[in-house]
Amino acid sequence: MYLSIIYIYIYVCVCQFIFSRPVLSTQVVGATGSTIVSYVLPGLAFYRLCQSRKRYLGLALLCMGLVIMPLALTLIFLKKK
Repeated sequence: MYLSIIYIYIYVCVCQFIFSRPVLSTQVVGATGSTIVSYVLPGLAFYRLCQSRKRYLGLALLCMGLVIMPLALTLIFLKKK
């Protein structure tokens, strides 16, 4: 639990150092973090834990998250230029 909090804190600090603009770093952290929490992790958990044919719905949710995250990051960086 504490290790994941430390990882998140380090991730936010590195993003703020790299981008040096708080708004951009907040957008990047939001685009990656919210997509992982909303799509990738629930899809992965459902795929791993479910034994019925519905487990492929979890795989679809996982794949959707893996498509949404690069799309969101691309739109963030294209908007800034």
